[in-house]
Parts: sequence; C-alpha cells; structure tokens
Amino acid sequence: MIRDFNKKKWLNSGAIGMPSNDGEIDTTFLTISKRIIKINRLEYDINAAYQAMQATSLIQGYHNTLKTGYWPSQDTLPVSMRV
Repeated sequence: MIRDFNKKKWLNSGAIGMPSNDGEIDTTFLTISKRIIKINRLEYDINAAYQAMQATSLIQGYHNTLKTGYWPSQDTLPVSMRV
C-alpha cells in the first residue's frame, strides 16, 4: 500500500508471496525509480505454493489466502482494511 502520512509517503510492499487482502490471488511488490512509486502485481503458481504449504504443515489459515486473496486475520487489521 501507499499512504500519505504527515507529508511523507508510507510504503508497504506486503508479505512476500502473499496476496494483498484484496481478493486478487497474485502477490505484489513495489518499485521506486526517480521518485516514481509503483505497485506491481506478480502472478505465480498458486497451486504449487498451496501444496508446498500443506506438505510442510503451514496450514494455519494463510494457505487458503493463496486461493481466496483474503487474509484469515481480519480482526488484527484496522477497520478500514477489513473485508
């Protein structure tokens, strides 16, 4: 996300490999070039990542995020970011 805060920019590229809690299943990353900030989407093999998470018992809810695009931890987010 990109937010203005006290006349400055707050940049958060998110968690690497996790969707942005916006219903889209791809992940995002930021690029900054000559004061131009851009959020880029990155498609990847979601099924392979999902299976790898299951195979290593990383099944605390975020494995489903790969297929839904929404985080299981909505209660920890500011109200404006919850879905």
